[in-house]
Amino acid sequence: MIFNQYALGVKCCRKAHKGGGVCNLIDVNLHFTNIIMDKYSKEKDIAICSIRVYTPPCQTMVMMVYRSPIGDITNFLNTLETAIDKLYNNTTNLIICGDFSINYLSDNKEKQKLNSLLKRYSL
Repeated sequence: MIFNQYALGVKCCRKAHKGGGVCNLIDVNLHFTNIIMDKYSKEKDIAICSIRVYTPPCQTMVMMVYRSPIGDITNFLNTLETAIDKLYNNTTNLIICGDFSINYLSDNKEKQKLNSLLKRYSL
């Protein structure tokens, strides 16, 4: 991979604790803008950032999410829902990616709650 073809689109890093956070590298030929999401990030519970990519004839919003395995899962899910609600609409594509620190290899409450949340937004 050639990294000089990419620019740092947006990033969100922990301030008080080392490690953790999310970022987006985007092709330098794409037009994009940052979406301010700072108020949704909380140390150890959720790091979140987003960009809007303009790819005519549509727009795509990409949300990057990180949850620390030791973070509060209830706060993570509530905050994620609030952030999705801010960005979600029927005319724009929404892609959510990242590390949710939820075990998808077994059936568990965290997996069920996240699936339920994503299903409400047809994600």
